[in-house]
Amino acid sequence: TNNQWSDEITHIVCEGYLGTPLSREPSEKRFQKIITECNEIAEGFLKNSASQPKKTQTLVVALPCWFVGGQVIKLPVVENLSALGYNLLKSKKTRGDIEDNLIYHRENQIVGRDIYVLNK
Repeated sequence: TNNQWSDEITHIVCEGYLGTPLSREPSEKRFQKIITECNEIAEGFLKNSASQPKKTQTLVVALPCWFVGGQVIKLPVVENLSALGYNLLKSKKTRGDIEDNLIYHRENQIVGRDIYVLNK
């Protein structure tokens, strides 16, 4: 959330913090705490990355998403990507994709990866 990269770096590929490991669906209170914690870290990272001097930087980031109660729950920060200075690049769709971004999820797991390709 506060690293400064050199101007030589033009691409960043990473996975964000996925939260506390879960073996079953959490209580609503615990789930909200996990989402809040993951969202704060992801938003801090995205703000810091957007503030870097290199304007042509491409960022590929896997953020957590959760498969709970038959729904896919995403981090709130993904609704604000353009406000943070990012453009969402279209990716090739693969079987199981829900939107323009990719979602990687293994059957019988609660946490998945919500993968975005972004640039500034």
